[in-house]
Amino acid sequence: MGIFSQDLKEAVIHPTLTQLNQWTPATEALLLGTALVMSNLGDRLYSDLQERRFGLYLLDKTSHREVWDKHLAFDSDLASTIRGFASQRAFLVDPEQELVTNLSYATAIAWATYDFKFSHSAPSEFPDDPCNLHALATCWFENYPHNGLSNLTKDKAITTFIAGMHNMIQAPRGKPQLVA
Repeated sequence: MGIFSQDLKEAVIHPTLTQLNQWTPATEALLLGTALVMSNLGDRLYSDLQERRFGLYLLDKTSHREVWDKHLAFDSDLASTIRGFASQRAFLVDPEQELVTNLSYATAIAWATYDFKFSHSAPSEFPDDPCNLHALATCWFENYPHNGLSNLTKDKAITTFIAGMHNMIQAPRGKPQLVA
């Protein structure tokens, strides 16, 4: 059983992005869509692949560490804010477990993963319209690590993202929105 999409958006994604000074309707929609396609909104918190993935956004250990070592290490303010989401001791013992047990930290790292990719590409690549689901899906496919999770082609992956987002948008409030 996953997380109610509206609850995730209102209680986790929105406040986390706001604290990072990164909230826009499009960033919120992108992270909601990422959680949807990666873990079915938390229906699973681990992958069973060769390179294990963790949490709501199913981020692999290599990508998690790369975001810290190659991006956050050079932005002390952002690193400090994101580290503030993590628990005091558990993070130091097993940082990837924090992606599983701490939704705000996982959301902040998912955003930092995109931010790392965006910092190395043209700013126009980030969609600014939360209703342009094709642009959001393309952004996810091209910028978020998902290799090995599926044998879907780019077109099928984008179609899956869009269909899942349409299901969430059309559903009555309070109904869990999961895609199979």
